[in-house]
Amino acid sequence: MIEEIGRVVAVDNDKAWVETIRTSACDACSAQKGCGHGLMNKANPGKAFRLEIPLNSASVQLGDEVTIGIPEDSLLKASVICYLMPLVLLIAGAVLGKLWLGEPASALLGVSGLVLGFFLVRWVGQFSNFETTPVLLSVRSGPFVAAR
Repeated sequence: MIEEIGRVVAVDNDKAWVETIRTSACDACSAQKGCGHGLMNKANPGKAFRLEIPLNSASVQLGDEVTIGIPEDSLLKASVICYLMPLVLLIAGAVLGKLWLGEPASALLGVSGLVLGFFLVRWVGQFSNFETTPVLLSVRSGPFVAAR
């Protein structure tokens, strides 16, 4: 389970809005110079991010510190589909275009495969059952202190 600590900023009947502060493990990473995530975190340090969390019979109040999480396997499956499907279709289109019709068709079929991959990712995302909705793991009443 991938976990994050946040603060409850709003509560509805069956859901809560949780605000997390983006923190990064980039300081301990050996690839921090060439990593896109590290560069984005440096550009917007400490930017808040809000998520809607279903409560499922848990009771929270404004200002409570909560731990939220998403299953690692669901995130991994969704990431593979999101990133790998367009890439595979791009390469397949380019290779088939080169084998059948030549260089110009290779570029055209490669781009067509990429676009088809994006549409397939959107379609699969609408009908998939990946549990990427964050869940409430624990509640600690009291003031929120962001870890830095």
